[in-house]
Order: sequence, then structure tokens, then C-alpha cells
Amino acid sequence: MSDILQRFWILPVIMLTSLAACTNLPTSSSHLPATGWSPSLLVTSQVEELMLYYDFLRKQPAPELIKEYDKARQALTQSKTDVNRVRVALLLSMPNTPFHDTAAALGLLNEVSKETKAPSPSLRGLANMMAMMIAEQQRANNNADDLSQKLKDEQKRADALQGQVDGIKNMEKNLIRRDRRGITTKP
Repeated sequence: MSDILQRFWILPVIMLTSLAACTNLPTSSSHLPATGWSPSLLVTSQVEELMLYYDFLRKQPAPELIKEYDKARQALTQSKTDVNRVRVALLLSMPNTPFHDTAAALGLLNEVSKETKAPSPSLRGLANMMAMMIAEQQRANNNADDLSQKLKDEQKRADALQGQVDGIKNMEKNLIRRDRRGITTKP
């Protein structure tokens, strides 16, 4: 009898496994429609969805990025979830966009890290990694700005010194011309 019960127990497990496998099949051939971002049905985690979203974003022209940023901001306003925070931070950290703001992106990512309701470890890890990379990018940009300012200051100093050198050369030329003309100065 136990042999018969084992056979009946295996049949429902096989059926449930088959049904679960069927639910992950996509309904369309593309998970990135031309009208905007739509997560794939094959996405298994929030981090994977965000990585696909970033891949989608980096291929978009500027006008589409602006529309996507507006949609992401509205979604964040309506629902302050960690995924929405990271999504907006991704957009804010994209270079060469009119809404580029690394400080705001860092603020959102720090909110994910400080969230009292623990986000998934992988989402928290992604947010921490992004925050670290953006902070490092900010430090590098600040260093580049400082070096650029120092270069401008040194250029001004070099120009001033060159002006002094040119002034001394002109005085020497004038003295030499005066000596050649036979003009002498009386004490």
C-alpha cells in the first residue's frame, strides 16, 4: 500500500512543477517595447529587473530618457519603495542628461541602505555598490575640478611672470637703443 501512496504523491509534485515552469514563459517575444520600460516576465529578482532596466536606459536617446525619468519620479512619489528609489538613482546617475544629479542619487541610495524595513540583501548590495561608485566618481570629479582650478591659477601666475619678463626685456632694449644713439644721462 505504501508503494501506491508514493506513486500518488509523486504525480501531484510533477504536475505542480510543470505548472510552475509554465508560469515563467513570456507572453511576448520582446521585454523591451518601443513605448517604454516594461519588466520581463522572466525576471526573477528585483536586482535583475534593475539591471535590465539600466541596459534599456543606456540605449535610449535623450528625449526618451527625460520621459523615463519623469515616469520614474512619479512612481517614486506614489510609492517610496526601494526599487523605485534605485530606479530613480540609476537615472540621476546617468551622464550627459539634463537631470544628472549625483548628490540626489546618493541620497536615494542611502535611503535604501538605511531603510528600517530590510530590503532584500541583493537590492541593498546593489544600492551600496552604486552609492560607492557614485561617491568615488564625485571625489574624482572634485579632484579634477580642483586640479583644473590650480592649473588656471598657475596659468595666470605664469602669464604675470611672462609680463614681467617682457617688461624687463623692453627696458633693456630701450637702454640699449639709448646707448646706441649716444644719449647719456647726467646725474
